[in-house]
Amino acid sequence: YAMKSNLLKFIVLIFLTSFISCQKDSETISDLIIGRWDWVNSVSPWTGQVSNPQTVGYSITLKFTIDGVMKEYKDGTLSNSTNYIIEINSSESNRNYLTYNSGIRSQVYIDNDSLILNSAYVDGPVSTYIRKTK
Repeated sequence: YAMKSNLLKFIVLIFLTSFISCQKDSETISDLIIGRWDWVNSVSPWTGQVSNPQTVGYSITLKFTIDGVMKEYKDGTLSNSTNYIIEINSSESNRNYLTYNSGIRSQVYIDNDSLILNSAYVDGPVSTYIRKTK
């Protein structure tokens, strides 16, 4: 009887441990990107030139939906809507990629409430966004 009880406790412990670890793992970058993000600035890695809403005269907001749609708003007006996917690099967590507009790829990082899209490897800018809503 004691052995059955210990076995049952062990099975429950394993189940709870795996359940808790799965819960924790569910906050992937694919989950974290969902929501609205306001553009803060973009930096050209080659020239060091910084652009932001003040220097260009307009704001940009990105909205990522749970069903894989990225909408871009310029001064609050929808300017682009496209499907997106996030490629997870399991060996290097800082090498995840956001692919949108049928092939544009950017490295994507999320740190607290900042979203960084790095297109430097294809001569593009490094753009920073701040979370507006989840």
